[in-house]
Amino acid sequence: MPEYGYAGKILKVNLSDGKTAELDTADYADKYIGGHGIAARLYWEMVPSEAKATDPENCFICASGPLAGFPGFAGSRWKVCGKTSYSDPESFSYCNLGERWGTWLKYAGYDAIAVQGKAEKPVYIYVHDGKVDIRDASHIWGRTTFAASDNLKAELGKNASVLTIGPAGENLIPYSIVLAEGGASGGGGLGAVMGSKNLRKPPTLIG
Repeated sequence: MPEYGYAGKILKVNLSDGKTAELDTADYADKYIGGHGIAARLYWEMVPSEAKATDPENCFICASGPLAGFPGFAGSRWKVCGKTSYSDPESFSYCNLGERWGTWLKYAGYDAIAVQGKAEKPVYIYVHDGKVDIRDASHIWGRTTFAASDNLKAELGKNASVLTIGPAGENLIPYSIVLAEGGASGGGGLGAVMGSKNLRKPPTLIG
């Protein structure tokens, strides 16, 4: 699978029980185009139709496509999706971001990450050296996006690539954003989806 531009694996994380699992990207890539298609398919597989945006059953999904990290095309676009309360009625939503986070996801060995459940306390997900850790984020809860990112880089090293939310997402504001490296931001209310899971940061990736 890697020879076709994919890392080959999709990471699933359930914050309710702390369990992780992996799927083969090859099971999706032949039918669904790029990160957008794979992310949408994961959503339809995993999220019950009756689930609300802030329910644990909703899924926060990030995915990059086969061109991410390929210097010939300067491909660095990636997707975030899930059901949000930004619209009425609540519905599937997505945003498209740039900068390096999506590429770092691939370098960490994953084409996508799908996060379900809800942690008992604020956490972040740390992907490093082939490991996936769910760590306490209480010390950065309540901080702005930039302050939280700087704090985590001070802890983990300057090469950590961070995707985060701020107080708006923590307080489930329907139009809250997610913020990634280089100021890349994504709307559609997906910041509130992260906040509803007590997830301050999805994978913090070391490049």
